Amino acid sequence: MKKLTEFVTECKNEQALNSFFKELLRVDRIELGSSEQIVVTMDGNRKDYSPDELVAYMLDHVEDQGLIRKTVSHVKENFDYKKA
Repeated sequence: MKKLTEFVTECKNEQALNSFFKELLRVDRIELGSSEQIVVTMDGNRKDYSPDELVAYMLDHVEDQGLIRKTVSHVKENFDYKKA
């Protein structure tokens, strides 16, 4: 979980975050909020998460750890995820 939280915290590119979480969860949209908060819209409802909270939520809803690793690799390879 620590490495996933680091990845989500380092990700400053909204397109990369959207690609990552839309692959794993039923997310409508991800936006970067202030002070490392991530605004998630699911089923029309917006909610702020810290990177820790969002990773914990994802791990509660995604059982396939291989899919998570594959999706992280995809984002790292296809996006300059550390740049806004």
